[in-house]
Amino acid sequence: MPKRDRSSSGPAPGDRSSTKKRARIVLDAAATAVVEDIDMLTTRYTTAATGGIDLSGQPGDGNFYARWVKMGQGDCIALATPGGKTLLVDCGSLASDGLSDATLKRFAQYSLFGKRFLGGTAPGGKKRQLDILVLTHPDDDHNNKLADVLTREKVSPYVDRIYNSADLGMYRRSTQTWVQKWQLDTGYEYLVTYNKDTVVTGGATVIDGAIALARRNKYETKYVDVPVPTKDAATEATEVATADLFNYLDSEGRLVIHHEKSGCKISILASGVKKEYTKDNDAEKLANRASVVLLVEVFGKKLLLCGDATKSTETYLMDKSVNAAKNRVHLANVDVLHVAHHGSHLTSSSEAFMDLVKPRSQAVISAGKTGVKEHHLPDSRVVNGYADQFGAGTAAEHEVWYWVVGADEITQTKQKLTAPVYTTGSLASDPWHESKLDIVWKKP
Repeated sequence: MPKRDRSSSGPAPGDRSSTKKRARIVLDAAATAVVEDIDMLTTRYTTAATGGIDLSGQPGDGNFYARWVKMGQGDCIALATPGGKTLLVDCGSLASDGLSDATLKRFAQYSLFGKRFLGGTAPGGKKRQLDILVLTHPDDDHNNKLADVLTREKVSPYVDRIYNSADLGMYRRSTQTWVQKWQLDTGYEYLVTYNKDTVVTGGATVIDGAIALARRNKYETKYVDVPVPTKDAATEATEVATADLFNYLDSEGRLVIHHEKSGCKISILASGVKKEYTKDNDAEKLANRASVVLLVEVFGKKLLLCGDATKSTETYLMDKSVNAAKNRVHLANVDVLHVAHHGSHLTSSSEAFMDLVKPRSQAVISAGKTGVKEHHLPDSRVVNGYADQFGAGTAAEHEVWYWVVGADEITQTKQKLTAPVYTTGSLASDPWHESKLDIVWKKP
């Protein structure tokens, strides 16, 4: 694959942003056509429901599973840990790639309610619950479908712990209502702040921000601060051998929200970042910059989930966090990367961050084939930037739809890649077979 220039002579693309000179948006007819025949999809769903088609594996079988659920222009990622926990990171969409909302909902439900994630039974014959829900930030395309997708025949799985980067009152009303109804009485919603930084001012080093948790249950209206203990490596290893651990800082400064005997550890590296360390064109409410950034570590592999983190969030992680030096070690050469902000070049994926994370196995972008034309995501420079890192011939040939920015036109197009960079909208709709939207890491 020839080296592609990441620069552009025209305005940069991004969500909800405009340029002084409005470029003409050119859509590709093939991309805007209906992705699947609705009747055919309905038949396949019915066949799967009656014929018992399902993916192999389930939470607690000793393996790690993850899936990017096709949501059109939105985010929804399911995780199942070797020790038996089920997690969901976001669930929202702004555009459905030509499918009806009902069909998109059905696809998501068949992805989530198979035995690999929320289907089947938990130990003791109980129905599976959602052990952890992470709502990275309040934007609709990350939470507006949560209640609809998780509710089947008026019943939903219960949820135990919830982690937000903002007060739940800032999220979609349907999300708030769902939490009120389906959170366990013993569960808690946690407001996460991880923005403690070091800034040099007038030759002096100033520490600002916090690493903190505040919680409330479904019956409480106010958050209450809770202590976040620090565990040294020896204590952590001793305690996790007998019980799952959560809500503590490890010796590397990571805010651990789940750690189990299998070695699977899930940590928050940033949440609630407010400062513009680097120009990132974030929206007025700064929701993207404040996104939760998750690091999943299991079997010596790393999965980095970035939400809509911006260039300021990236700068915080790499340079400004009180744990920046340690972060750079953990972020370097992750195995699988969830690319920030649907592949935006305007707000996210700085060259320094791309060069640091430099994924070993694949990069996945949550973006529809048609998407939202005003957002023009993903950007060709982000797709090609990661493709160049992998090099040609490192994956089977596949199509990726993206947007190319010129001085006068923003053009939707597709390219055949032979590098492991994928968008959720460019892959076939089939919840019953593994694809590049799935991770299966077997127990060594």
